[in-house]
Amino acid sequence: MKKLRVMQVGAWGRGRAFLDPVKNSDRFEYAALVDVRAENIVQARETVPLPEDRCFGDLDEALAKVPCEVVFVITPPDLHARHCLAALDAGRHVLVEKPFTKTGADARTVVQKAQEKGLCVVVSQNRRYSAACLKARELIEAGAYGKICAGVLCKSGFRGGVHHSGQDEHAYLWERGVHDIDTLLHYVAPRKARRVCAKSFNPPFSPYKGGASAYGWIEFDDGSVFSLVLSFMSHSKLNESVIECENASIVVNGKVRIERAKGETELVDIAPGAYKGALDYVLEALYDYVTRGVEPPISGRNNLATIELIEALGRSSDENRIVELR
Repeated sequence: MKKLRVMQVGAWGRGRAFLDPVKNSDRFEYAALVDVRAENIVQARETVPLPEDRCFGDLDEALAKVPCEVVFVITPPDLHARHCLAALDAGRHVLVEKPFTKTGADARTVVQKAQEKGLCVVVSQNRRYSAACLKARELIEAGAYGKICAGVLCKSGFRGGVHHSGQDEHAYLWERGVHDIDTLLHYVAPRKARRVCAKSFNPPFSPYKGGASAYGWIEFDDGSVFSLVLSFMSHSKLNESVIECENASIVVNGKVRIERAKGETELVDIAPGAYKGALDYVLEALYDYVTRGVEPPISGRNNLATIELIEALGRSSDENRIVELR
């Protein structure tokens, strides 16, 4: 199996999660590390001992000097579009952390550039590949409990330390909502969202500029409706997705259980080792896309639906109206 050479921009922070999987991979190997902070390179080199001439503080310089097939963009979200386009212009495939970009227009520009150059873009939407999410999707696909009719996503907790989204108007939606919405689209595929309504708001004790919480709903093209309860500023913690089917509810909260109207509850067995690590699925999807042309559900093109949904939820809140989707 031929290994693809990887240049990673963003060597530390979230970038740490990629170091060991790539180092131990039979599909990828590191060609270069890029980070504006020298201390991040020093820390990353403890895991990936690249020579100094393969470590850079500037992406353009690295692209000019180091041959590679793929660039991993693991930088702050506001830089994603610029770094993706730089890599594509240099003829490299791209793996980019979520959120893909911070606007639908930027995401479409990146996808169009990749199509023009015959290159691949994959978004690291790893949450959909957790064991519980994969098991729930299998039950849904098998029709074990009838068709989906409705559902609820509750993702709340207290996150007092702002991260990249601290200055966003819709902080939760762009930082965490992209995972929540992508996972929901994973559950209900191939359904398409057709209209949304949301209220993105900022509790008075929030350190975020705006939108630390968001409530709303999404209606899909088959008539099913999912409610959203999402918050960085909740004093109680809840992480649960309920998928209401004709004959039972599928509840996902790190595990999977089945609940029926008469009070019957069944915990679904997930055998140890039944699924790979979530990041392993992402890297495998990237490799197959680049080497075999097999487009995954987390390709840049397919992730446009997630970005456009996030934008629509924010627009619904800003304009106080139901937003119809294309």
